[in-house]
Amino acid sequence: MYVYGNSKYPFLQSSTDEVHIEVQSGSDQSNLSEPSRDQQAVAARSAPVAERHYRPHPPRSSLATHLYVAPPNQVGVERRAVLGMSGRGRGNVVWQPTTGLFAYSSGCIVVVEDLSNSQQTHLTGHSEEISTLVVRGDGNALASSSHAHDSTPCEIRIWKLPANKCSKVLKFHSHAVTSMAFSRDDRFLLSLGDYHDNSLAVWSTYDYSLGVATSLSLPAHHLLWDPHTAYEFVSVGAGMSLCFWILEEGTGTHTLKVHEAEIPSDLVQGKEKSEVDFTAACYGQNNRLFIGSSIGVVSMWDTSQNQCVMFWKTIPNEIGAMWFSGGKLSVGSVSGSLALWSLGAEEGGRGREKVAPALSVSQETQLQLGSGIFSLSFDQDMKLGVAGCASGCVWYINWSEGTKVKLVCGHAQEVVGVATCSDGELLATACRDGSVRCGT
Repeated sequence: MYVYGNSKYPFLQSSTDEVHIEVQSGSDQSNLSEPSRDQQAVAARSAPVAERHYRPHPPRSSLATHLYVAPPNQVGVERRAVLGMSGRGRGNVVWQPTTGLFAYSSGCIVVVEDLSNSQQTHLTGHSEEISTLVVRGDGNALASSSHAHDSTPCEIRIWKLPANKCSKVLKFHSHAVTSMAFSRDDRFLLSLGDYHDNSLAVWSTYDYSLGVATSLSLPAHHLLWDPHTAYEFVSVGAGMSLCFWILEEGTGTHTLKVHEAEIPSDLVQGKEKSEVDFTAACYGQNNRLFIGSSIGVVSMWDTSQNQCVMFWKTIPNEIGAMWFSGGKLSVGSVSGSLALWSLGAEEGGRGREKVAPALSVSQETQLQLGSGIFSLSFDQDMKLGVAGCASGCVWYINWSEGTKVKLVCGHAQEVVGVATCSDGELLATACRDGSVRCGT
């Protein structure tokens, strides 16, 4: 929900300087991998069952064909505040403890909020709902993506921070982007298309040109760069697909090499492999990678050998987000439970040579946030963090005290009624699900 107030600024006037980069159908794409017929058939299937995969709101309207912009000398309407975040977003809440940057998406707007005084800055330019956000490691840039609808293409916008100006608009994916990630050295940006095209693109952050792209054989839900190497990343998705990627850089060219991991039969937990998805991932220490699944199992992998070392059951349902820091692992589920796991002393490596040894694991505590958790971000000690939920709320998490505080409060469904008091100090909103919220 957006709150507007009177202002001297003209209605809908924008001074954003945008540079569009788009792959044209007639351009040279010799370095791009074309999907095979089998891959195209997979892409034409219905949406994955996993809730982690981004799905936009069903379209209920179209963009206006005519736009009126008030003259500068006339009083217009300016957006003053945004209430709630997009519960359908995936990885659309970001927080950098080192810089203090806190941002989330609400509809087609990126909200950058100062946590000390709740002042908001709104980054506008998207015409459709934003699916995911990612911030560069140095905190000087943020990328946001919105899905395609009618004549509006899927686009990725690059925002300069703290100037809060859009510097680039990237167009490549056919429908939506379900995950993005910056490399450790901030030289590359990864973007992952949804199940409509299963595309994966690597962008150079020097000028945000498209370096290389390919198409996956199965829909992927999440990707992330290895924080310990500059050219390796991983993608996880449907059918327990786990791909370890290496980006090779030549003279003016980029190529991708991939190794699809072998999945131990024990991980399936008595189901067919096609019935289980890998839904979330995060890197740990000492060449360790943690992967969550749609059946609540967390597995630990040795990235030097691309082998599974151990796994354990955490929750009875799908894992929506994970975060590792300070030797601990936070696991969020689609049912709203957020658990903190302690990773203890190393145990034997099951007799496998040159494979990272297993760990002892134990659950320290658990919080209930009320709805599916699809965004997590914590500090380096795993003491403080934020969690974004499907209900449109963002929670502040204090693991040291085992407490939670609601930072952003929104509605999970359509707002059907709005009322204000006579002095304008209180605002009440009613939702289609029957909930009513009142705020100042």
